[in-house]
Amino acid sequence: MEIVPRRDAAMLTPAIQRNILPGTRIWIDEWRAYHQLPQLDYVHEMVNHSQHFVSTVTGVHTNNIEACWPACRAMSSSVVPQYVHVVGMVTTYSGATVFDSIIHAIRVQYPV
Repeated sequence: MEIVPRRDAAMLTPAIQRNILPGTRIWIDEWRAYHQLPQLDYVHEMVNHSQHFVSTVTGVHTNNIEACWPACRAMSSSVVPQYVHVVGMVTTYSGATVFDSIIHAIRVQYPV
């Protein structure tokens, strides 16, 4: 996860390239800024939110990321970067325990 100042392709594409390996399957909505992802070697699977929130054909959804936003909105802006970093680490290190992931995120955020 990464905080960006704008949600346009010029801002999102480099953030995706910094954080997600080419060839990765990305589940996303039909936001126009994501349309170039297949040309960048990402498997872009979409859900059309005007029809449903979980694709009845593929099972694609954006529920996981959507669940993070209410918590982010409820926090002060000074805390959100740390929250985003911890959530990103917890989901990235799925093989590790949540505790180990949080400790790793703290070490990355606040190196000694």
